[in-house]
Amino acid sequence: MFGSKHYGEIYGYVNLSVYLGTALSVPAVAMIFDKTGSYQVAWFLCIALIMISLVALLYSDIKCHSLKDNRENQQSARNTSIA
Repeated sequence: MFGSKHYGEIYGYVNLSVYLGTALSVPAVAMIFDKTGSYQVAWFLCIALIMISLVALLYSDIKCHSLKDNRENQQSARNTSIA
C-alpha cells in the first residue's frame, strides 16, 4: 500500500506503538489487580483490545487490497485507452 519508500517510517510508528503498549500494560494490569483483587477484568480488557486490533488489521488488509485493485484497474484502463 505504501511501498518501500516509507517502510522505515511506518515500521518505526508500529514499533513505537508496540513498545508503548508493552510499557503501559504492566502497570495498568497491576493497577486493575490492586483495585479489583483479581486479574479477570485485566484479562477481559486484554481480550477486548486484541479483538479491536484484529478488526483493525483485517480492515486495513481489505482496504489495502481494494486500493491496489483500483490502482491496477486505472492503469489497465489507461494502457488500453493509449493503445
